[in-house]
Amino acid sequence: PTDVGCMAREASGGAFEAVVDALGKGAVTLTKFLSTFWLNTPSPTLASGSGSSWAMDAKIAQMQVWIGPITATIALCSFAIALGRMAWAGDFREGSGALRQVAVVGAGSLVVAATTQVMIAAGDAFSPWIIEQAAGGDASTGMQTLISAGLNSGRPEGQAGLWLILFILMGLGSLVQCIFMVFRGPVLWVLQVFVPPTAAGTASEEGWTRFKRLWLVIVAFALYKPVAATIYASGLFLMTQRGSAEDPTNNVEAAIYGLAIMVLGALALPALIKFLVPVAAVGSSSA
Repeated sequence: PTDVGCMAREASGGAFEAVVDALGKGAVTLTKFLSTFWLNTPSPTLASGSGSSWAMDAKIAQMQVWIGPITATIALCSFAIALGRMAWAGDFREGSGALRQVAVVGAGSLVVAATTQVMIAAGDAFSPWIIEQAAGGDASTGMQTLISAGLNSGRPEGQAGLWLILFILMGLGSLVQCIFMVFRGPVLWVLQVFVPPTAAGTASEEGWTRFKRLWLVIVAFALYKPVAATIYASGLFLMTQRGSAEDPTNNVEAAIYGLAIMVLGALALPALIKFLVPVAAVGSSSA
């Protein structure tokens, strides 16, 4: 009976390792694909031009025209309230909000779109470059090196339970990263549509605070790709120094580092929003 129990345990252990090994190979393939996919996800085009000559994307401009009556209503109400406050206080300095509103409504939409487009273009160029520097070669190859070094090419090496957890979490981290990148473009596009009605309310300090918050959320989404790429590059540079096929223990340590890096990359967007948006609320009574 003892021999039978040992054989059963060995058989079940071997079957579990085989499952983990198969899952590991699939996780490595999936994570390699997802990790290169987010780098190649197309970024939105919000504006075109260069220097002092810029034009809003035609579809965004059309959407802004369609909601123009709402924007005009908000602008008139905000302007009237600002003038009323100035008359009530008897201080012309209270009218500075109205002047600010005129300037923001007149040029704010195009300035925001053009600035965001410049940040997007710079991020698209920077993201593969920083990974190439860390990888010493092609960005896609570097991402594969990151995963292969951390996951030991999908081989559990006798620590099946730990590798099973790492494989699952690593795949989920990469999937979250890709979801954020897929939604990044549409969110940036939609946020641009709402810039004019938000700018229309900037005659009041509350409206000005809302406009700054919207702008900083746009900045966070625009900067997400280069920030995430920098996180991956940091992990790549670190993990390629740790991963070793001759030292399975070292590979587990590298995989744990890889998991942490994947999680950091997935959390970069909400962290950026939390970091940037409160800055806009400084000095506001409703902060």
